[in-house]
Amino acid sequence: MRALVLTAVLFMLAAPALGQGNRMAGDPANGEALARRWCASCHLLEGQSKASDAVPAFATIAHDPQKGPEYLRTFLANPHPPMPPLQLSRSEIGDLVAYFGELSQH
Repeated sequence: MRALVLTAVLFMLAAPALGQGNRMAGDPANGEALARRWCASCHLLEGQSKASDAVPAFATIAHDPQKGPEYLRTFLANPHPPMPPLQLSRSEIGDLVAYFGELSQH
């Protein structure tokens, strides 16, 4: 009986996190739209012909094994110079990370 109660409590604690699976995945289409709105003036995006030489293209970042999803989430939540101080929501960060994930598949 005690094990059953403990299992039920653990499930109740874990259930909210399990339900966020889809929200945590992000929307790559919205991530691309955000990137085109906020990042394209410096970072080269697919289909773009000019950007700053001083920063990496999004495809380069996406293919860098050191810049996985957790790195990107942390970096985008706390950007530092030369990045502008963007105030991105968790959802927007998730969308951008999903876009990077999509780019890494190409």
